[in-house]
Amino acid sequence: MRYLLLLLALPLCAERITVPLRDPSRPALVKVNTVNGSVHVKAHNARDVQVETDETGPRVQPAPNGMKRILSGAAGVDIEEENNVVTIKPHHGNGSYVVYVPEKSSVKLSSVNGKDIRIEGVEGEINAETVNGSIYITDAMGPVVAHALNGRLTVTMKQVPAGKPMSFSTLNGRIDLTLPASAKADLKINNQRGDTYSDFDLNVTTSVNRKESGKDGGPKYKLNLERIILGQINGGGPEIAMRSMNGNIYIRKGK
Repeated sequence: MRYLLLLLALPLCAERITVPLRDPSRPALVKVNTVNGSVHVKAHNARDVQVETDETGPRVQPAPNGMKRILSGAAGVDIEEENNVVTIKPHHGNGSYVVYVPEKSSVKLSSVNGKDIRIEGVEGEINAETVNGSIYITDAMGPVVAHALNGRLTVTMKQVPAGKPMSFSTLNGRIDLTLPASAKADLKINNQRGDTYSDFDLNVTTSVNRKESGKDGGPKYKLNLERIILGQINGGGPEIAMRSMNGNIYIRKGK
C-alpha cells in the first residue's frame, strides 16, 4: 500500500507537506531527482518526512513589442511513499526543495542544473550526485558516495562507519573532507591536476594501476597507467576513495 500526494499548483507561501511513513519505527529512504533546482535535506527529531517547495510565485517580465512575459512560478510535484521509501518527483524536473527527514534516514539525491545539494545531520547512507552544482554535507555518520561533475564537494563526517567504504569525486572542483581526529581509514587518492593537503599524519605509499589491451595479437595495443596515492589514518580502516581531475583535495582533522 502506498501514499500518493499530487500537488498541482502551490501558492506563493507554500505550506510544509507532511508525508507519513508506513512504519515510523524503521529508517526511511528519501529520493529526490531534479533537473533545474536545488535540494536541502535536514534531519529532524520527528517520525515523518516533511517537504517544503520553493516559494517562487507567478511573476511578470518585460517582453518585446510592449508585451509582458508571465512566468508561472513554482512547478508541480508528485510525492509518493511506499514501504518507507519516499520519492519526490518534480513536474518536468523543475523544482527546489527543503526536505526534513528522521535522523536515521538514508537519502539518494541528484540534480543537473541546481545551485547545490545540502545535507545536514543525516545518519544513514548518503548518495548525492550533481552535474552543474556543488554538494555540501555536514555531520554525516553513515557511508557517503558523492559526485559533482562541475562543482565542489565539502563534507564533514561526524564519524567514519566501520566496514563501509566511501567515495568522493569531482571533475572540475575541489574536494574538502573533514574527518574526526580519531577516525581510522585507508585513503585511496587520485588527483590528476591538483594538489592534496592533509593535517593528519599519513603513512603514504604509491600504487600504479596498469591496464593493457591488444597485447596478444589484437588490432590495437593500448596501455593505461594510473598512479594512486595510498594513505592510512590512525592505522587504517574502511576505504575512502577520492578522485579529482581539476582541483585540490583537502583532508582535514576535525574534533
